[in-house]
Amino acid sequence: MKKGSLAVLVASVLSISSTVYADIQLFGSFSNGKQVYYEITEARANKLPAWNGIGDPPLRLAKAIEISINNLKSDTGSDIVTIKSLELGQKLSNCSDRGCMTQICYYKISLKAALPHERVSRKDRKQYVILMDGSLVKGKLEDSKSL
Repeated sequence: MKKGSLAVLVASVLSISSTVYADIQLFGSFSNGKQVYYEITEARANKLPAWNGIGDPPLRLAKAIEISINNLKSDTGSDIVTIKSLELGQKLSNCSDRGCMTQICYYKISLKAALPHERVSRKDRKQYVILMDGSLVKGKLEDSKSL
């Protein structure tokens, strides 16, 4: 093999490997006795607006609550919603296109829908994870089924 063709081969391998992205787990929790993971791809993380926690976040809390409530109403059909908890979370990812230790910020919002007694179940409680671009992160059960 000639020197030039080896360089082309190495460059093409590096090019292919640079497009392979790993999943970044934001956090895990338990739901109905099963582990639920909230994760995003590194490619998705790289597209998020940067925010170092100083000043106003790219997505206002009120907008994140609105997104969560609209999703709960769609999921349950209920127009009456109670906010159970609000949390601003962060995850430091490993190396990415932006460099090492990218900070991923998100809102974790737990809601409860008011449903008629005959329909009361654990399905009236939902947890939503909203990234700083306003997108929703779906939870995945440990057997990889999306919630």
